Amino acid sequence: MQLVVAETSIQDGTTDNQDLYNLTIITEPPEAKVEIEMFDMPAKYVPGVKLPAGRYSINISHPCYTPQKGYIDITDKNWAGKIILKPEFANSAPQNANNINDDIAKERLKLNEERAAFNVEKLAWEKMRLQYENNKKDKIQLNNDNLKQQNLDLDQKTFNQDSSEQQVAQLLAQVMNDLQSNQLTINTTTPIKSLLINIKTLRELAPNNAEVKRVLQLYEKRYAIVLGVFADKESLARMEKYLKQHDLPWFVNTLEINNRNMNRVFVGFFSKRSEVDTTKKMLQEDLNIKDTFVRIFQKQES
Repeated sequence: MQLVVAETSIQDGTTDNQDLYNLTIITEPPEAKVEIEMFDMPAKYVPGVKLPAGRYSINISHPCYTPQKGYIDITDKNWAGKIILKPEFANSAPQNANNINDDIAKERLKLNEERAAFNVEKLAWEKMRLQYENNKKDKIQLNNDNLKQQNLDLDQKTFNQDSSEQQVAQLLAQVMNDLQSNQLTINTTTPIKSLLINIKTLRELAPNNAEVKRVLQLYEKRYAIVLGVFADKESLARMEKYLKQHDLPWFVNTLEINNRNMNRVFVGFFSKRSEVDTTKKMLQEDLNIKDTFVRIFQKQES
């Protein structure tokens, strides 16, 4: 069950120095119960609660309404929204107390199943993170070896323009690969060492190159639209065909959920928020995709 957001707004008044942001959820009906996953445990929601940036699982329930479950992403501003629950028994015949209790029990069971599925996905992400950490040392050493060879080539007097352009292209590809890999951890406290070296080398080799300028701008701050998760290859192929036809930047991360390989599709990166809004509107009109969300990544200082 996905969260239905009827009205949302991003409040003004935040600064880069703030660490916590207000979360305000208005429900219909007003007496609906709101729970938010905090520190891997469900907690009762308090209006205007202050939270750090991140992704939170939200559960909204009421005995006479269909419960809703979804996710809210708090990036760098306060978040406020309204969630409307649909009446569970609005179009059905009157029921006695026992039937209503049975329906409530079924809904609670469904909610527990959805929560268990969410925990499975969270474990899959943790598995990917641990694998990334295990491979990081070898990757850094390999990149350092490559950079040493590249620096030797730069010192050679016979180094010509063609080899320089080839090196810039390789560095650009490596930087984009690192930026895409880094999307798994928005709040990374330690930047990838090879990424910092490649950025520095690009600034020295081709400071006026248009593609280098674009990648450096993405490194400073970039946006990505999380389009969705696709299980079957046909759906993924249709989505890739659409993105290629419209010349949109995109990439895919593979994850495992319930022993199934899933493909999470990102549209981006974009350097401007206006580009993100235009692309989201196009996706909504062409594909009727309304539940996308945006991730913001900024340069991490060493």
